[in-house]
Amino acid sequence: MATAYTTRLGLAKPALGELSGTWGTTLNTQVTDMVEEAIAGLAVHNMASDANYTLTTADGSTSQARAAMVEITDTSTNLTAGRDIIVPGKQKIYIFKNSTAQILTVKVSGQSGVAVPAGKTMLLHCDGTNVEEGVNEVAGNLGIGGTLTVDGATTMSGALSVVAGNFALGVNKFTIAVSDGDTSIAGTLAVGGAITGDSITANPALASGAVVTSAINALTFKTYTGKRIIFTGGSNVTFDLPDATSTVSVGDTWVIINASQKIITLDPDSSDTIKIATGSTYTGSAGANTSISKGGVVELVVVANNEYAVFGSGLSQ
Repeated sequence: MATAYTTRLGLAKPALGELSGTWGTTLNTQVTDMVEEAIAGLAVHNMASDANYTLTTADGSTSQARAAMVEITDTSTNLTAGRDIIVPGKQKIYIFKNSTAQILTVKVSGQSGVAVPAGKTMLLHCDGTNVEEGVNEVAGNLGIGGTLTVDGATTMSGALSVVAGNFALGVNKFTIAVSDGDTSIAGTLAVGGAITGDSITANPALASGAVVTSAINALTFKTYTGKRIIFTGGSNVTFDLPDATSTVSVGDTWVIINASQKIITLDPDSSDTIKIATGSTYTGSAGANTSISKGGVVELVVVANNEYAVFGSGLSQ
């Protein structure tokens, strides 16, 4: 009877009475060596063409699909798009390293598999039908000494605590959906857009308001009463001011920050005056516009009927 092989790892299973005088060699090369490859072996394959690739398989001899760790490289930059790495439809755990500049999808032929991003390493397993992520849940605490990068949504049922360092958000939103999902930050919270919420507290106090990139009409400007307006647009803009008699009240105030390289023009109602505060004096003409240059930070206050006062940096009229 000929030597048989296991279905998952292709290890030799000599038949009774077989391999007289060579049994030890077969055991060493087709079992022991192959077990070592399956537990600690590294198979490195360099992509020689811009095409999908199927890992090699073999019974009783070294093969890429048996190795515990698989690394795919592309030293000649042959890949121009994401490609598939095909593995056998057999139960197996893989540590897969994508050392190319493209996304590689590790899969059983005809299945969906798992997309491994360029330059990343993932723990995967094949259940005999499809390839899936090896870990998708951590029951206890998870410590990360470096940078945590999340491409998709992050869901937290408890508190998010940043003990030290900065917590930075880019162009996407950071949303806390549950009412008891408190977020505590000991360092700096850097946000590329507006911060909104039903209850936002900070020490020192976090100013509310909006980041704008275009002109504001009088009706919208009124909604920012008592708030901070940060302008980051790429063109000169005009902020139309509401009527200082009938629309807003004495004591209403706004903080305006010109965080752009352009000019903000404050345009009052024809019956209103914007007076620029310089020391103890106020100067201005009825209906005249006031400009805020790049980098200017000003506070605008309704001081009387038909009269605004503005003070700060970067002002001209």
